[in-house]
Amino acid sequence: MINDPTKLTDPRRAAEAGAQSKVQLVTFGCQMNKYDSELVGGRLRAKGFGFTDVPEEADIIAINTCSVRGGAEDRVYGRLGDLKRLKRKRPGLIVAILGCQAQREGAELLRRAPHIDIIAGTREFPRLPELVARVRAGERPIIAIDENVEVQVEREDRVERAPSAYIAVMRGCDLNCTFCIVPATRGRVRSRTIGDILEETRWLVADGVREIVLLGQTVNSYGYDLASPTEAESMGYRRVLADGGSAVPEYLQSDAAAAPAVATLAVPIDFEGPPAIPRLSELIRRIGAIPGVERIRLVTNHIAYLDDSLIAALAEVPSAMPFLPIPAQSGSDAVLREMRRGYTVDSYRRRIDKLRKRVPDIELSSDWIVGFPGESDSDFQKSCDLLREIGFAQNFIFRYSPRPRTAAFARAEIENDVIAARNTELLKIAEETQLARWRRYVGAARPVLVEFADREQGRAGGRSPENLEIHFDGSPELTGEFVNVRITQASAHSARGEMIP
Repeated sequence: MINDPTKLTDPRRAAEAGAQSKVQLVTFGCQMNKYDSELVGGRLRAKGFGFTDVPEEADIIAINTCSVRGGAEDRVYGRLGDLKRLKRKRPGLIVAILGCQAQREGAELLRRAPHIDIIAGTREFPRLPELVARVRAGERPIIAIDENVEVQVEREDRVERAPSAYIAVMRGCDLNCTFCIVPATRGRVRSRTIGDILEETRWLVADGVREIVLLGQTVNSYGYDLASPTEAESMGYRRVLADGGSAVPEYLQSDAAAAPAVATLAVPIDFEGPPAIPRLSELIRRIGAIPGVERIRLVTNHIAYLDDSLIAALAEVPSAMPFLPIPAQSGSDAVLREMRRGYTVDSYRRRIDKLRKRVPDIELSSDWIVGFPGESDSDFQKSCDLLREIGFAQNFIFRYSPRPRTAAFARAEIENDVIAARNTELLKIAEETQLARWRRYVGAARPVLVEFADREQGRAGGRSPENLEIHFDGSPELTGEFVNVRITQASAHSARGEMIP
């Protein structure tokens, strides 16, 4: 078994490995996983690999995995069972497991699925072409899960053919919410420099990209990890090492009841000061000044970092879209405290009010966890109430999934039938709320960036600035263009319209 990240292969061997080889690249999970698959796909393509969606045609099958919920990991093991049978027929097939599950389980994956050839974690997945070359040279299995490796983005990784593209501005998370495994699988926060991000943006614009989606596990905490203690204090932050040296955001004394039970890096609610460290607001303004960037979106945000400078950037930068994913997770202060989210319902509400005063037309989306350990009927009803009150235009509702290496893992779980009933009820409320929100746009003309089209059906579609998916009659030649569409009908998830001059 090889676990040596320093044992590099001659790049010529990686290129030779790609000659006449086909890869099936399967992606589970979040937008960050999709971005990572785009990076490794670009690197494979540059080394001469081709791609296929048919497992029987593939020489390498790589699965980029997710660990946020147990069901996602179970699906990977189901897929591995299929690949075991396929590999019996084709012993030369290379099976690679990438991403969060690879990082979390490491060698344990081999115990359950010894036919895996490569395990590459959340920081080492870009090395896949090199790792394939090593397997073909007789080294297997290979485990590469060093979380201290920096993910370097190369020009060859970013050959975009779509009008919208992701850019990861940071990796990892320091929040340590009690339900979330991301800090264990993606590591501590590491922000990229503004210069590197701007360079990647220019590459994408040169390839015809018109919309940039900035990614991070908590994207609006971008930059704080780049500060020295002196710089942090100059901005009104206070840095206290705790919990093995990690730092997570919390509110000041006004929200002390919601604060996590660990020492933290705190962000004042109304702080205004000099940009002693890079902030997301500065990055948005710099990207917005690049010719060709016509839309900027952010995924995903935490309410603790929705500061005045970010709100101002969203209000003042024309290319910053009026849509913000900013998960509430629960409408109960008691549950939020147990989740260690670091805010109260009232502080969440106050920041959303401040945002809407500056950006009145903004639409919001939220994630919700149903059935978190200890959630009472009253707690759940408070989530229903907050969803209706804020009027989220998009909602992503998940049943609580206990994850190893999280603080809530060993807590007593709520009965499945209770969780199922609550899940159904919240989904119904979300559908009603979303439908009411989107019906407000019926009769309005919205600019749509065309992202997909079907020539046979004569249909095209894309998203409005508010992230509403709109379908209309159109041809593939429109892909990548902006068109005006008058909305004629709306559902809870999308809309229909007609193109207008």
